[in-house]
Amino acid sequence: MPLLPNLPTWSAEHGLIPMLRLIEVVMSPDNLLVLGFLLAGACLVRGQVRTSVFVAGTVWVTSYATTELKQMFGRERPQWQWGEHVHNGGSFPSGHSSAIAALVGVVVVLAVLSAGDDARRRQRAALFVPLGAIALAVVAADRLLLGRHYPSDVVAGFALAAVITSVMAVLTGVVPARRVEAEAADTGQSTGAAPLRDHRAPSTGVDRRDPVHV
Repeated sequence: MPLLPNLPTWSAEHGLIPMLRLIEVVMSPDNLLVLGFLLAGACLVRGQVRTSVFVAGTVWVTSYATTELKQMFGRERPQWQWGEHVHNGGSFPSGHSSAIAALVGVVVVLAVLSAGDDARRRQRAALFVPLGAIALAVVAADRLLLGRHYPSDVVAGFALAAVITSVMAVLTGVVPARRVEAEAADTGQSTGAAPLRDHRAPSTGVDRRDPVHV
């Protein structure tokens, strides 16, 4: 690990510290949690209850689990942190990494599932997945270049958010279970996301269920 202790110094020598600090503040776990709750609120206003629960539950459970794991492992921060604004909390897993991964996860899931057919889903996946990967890479680089975390902290944050996002998507029904897929195949329907029921009462004889829209 000889390279890691030199990263903050290298960042300072190349004038990157102000930009890295800006990323650190803007992409803070608290800010990303608020963004997640705002997205959940927007879904709720549109009557997409399950989608709202999925988004809010994912970002909150990820935040809570990250805090608990930090206390459980009690890993100290790297000794080579950039001297200003030193972080003293637990290092494993990275809160910035888990927060951005959770937010990216819900956005990608909803963006892809809101497409009407398989072709559009592939198009949206081709757009949103690379954009999400860029966001993750930016945060990961920020945590390492400032010396805030070890690489394993960042990877653990990403993995934690990925697991929680997947579990919440299935539990809330946003991503259908295999049984739903099989039933859709038997009836000749699309095997996309299980539709979300609008909170308004449906008209008699009319199915008012709508797919996920972002």
